[in-house]
Amino acid sequence: EYGARHPYVIPVGGSNGCGTWGYIGCVDEIFSQTTNTVTHVVVATGSGGTAAGLAIGLHLHPTAQENRTKLTCYCVCDDEEYFYTHAYETFVEMGAHASLLGVADDTPAEEGWKRVRDSGIMEVRQAKGLGYAVSRPADIRFVSDVAMRTGLIFDPVYTGKALRAFCDDVKKDPEAWAPRVSGTSSGTSTTVVFVHTGGAHSVSASAVQMAKDAWF
Repeated sequence: EYGARHPYVIPVGGSNGCGTWGYIGCVDEIFSQTTNTVTHVVVATGSGGTAAGLAIGLHLHPTAQENRTKLTCYCVCDDEEYFYTHAYETFVEMGAHASLLGVADDTPAEEGWKRVRDSGIMEVRQAKGLGYAVSRPADIRFVSDVAMRTGLIFDPVYTGKALRAFCDDVKKDPEAWAPRVSGTSSGTSTTVVFVHTGGAHSVSASAVQMAKDAWF
């Protein structure tokens, strides 16, 4: 607070209850811009707000519930427990923990994160590789190849690492990305939506290597 002013402190990544509303609304956008066959939503997570918002949005959306649309979050820093804990604390901040997880208000965070993990409302998988913002040559080559093939720009810190980990998982176990429920609006079709959360500013740090991959 400074004088008569009351500044609003935005946390890292805007990852709090207020910021989470943006990705609750994102679920409506996903289903309004696609067919009803969305069975999987995939996203990179670095501070946890996007993941928490998508988890709540998918829980509330009727078509997502009918399809049992699964949320898979690839973390590019920290570990899985951190993001489950952050999601639980966000649910509590928003007063959504009881309806989402069936837990009491006084449930401690060390118990709450396990409820998030075991509930299936979201799955966190590791994608940080050597560490946060540390890229292997293969990571740079991957985002360069995607850019040349598709025209889509992914960055080697967030979205690129998540996309690469997702592609690796699909190759290892394609059946895991099959329809979750038959006889619903998704039928036997599978639609995986990868939510691109930006990060183009971090491409500049790897621009030289990406240019070499593109031309040599």
